[in-house]
Amino acid sequence: EEVRAFFKDCGAMTQVDLPQRDGRASGTAFVTFESAEGATAALGLNEATFGDRCGPRHTPAGSLCCESWCL
Repeated sequence: EEVRAFFKDCGAMTQVDLPQRDGRASGTAFVTFESAEGATAALGLNEATFGDRCGPRHTPAGSLCCESWCL
């Protein structure tokens, strides 16, 4: 629910996957949006802080925060 709430203003989502590693959250979210516009809006959140996971201090230069976006 936290991931959906974070991206709610970007547009309708069709799927949110939170992969697990050894029974725990891996720290990665795969979000699929209903439209390309929603995905593009989500890209605008690059380097935004999500809990203590994302932000410029955790993101290598040139990569996307939260690792993956479905367009």
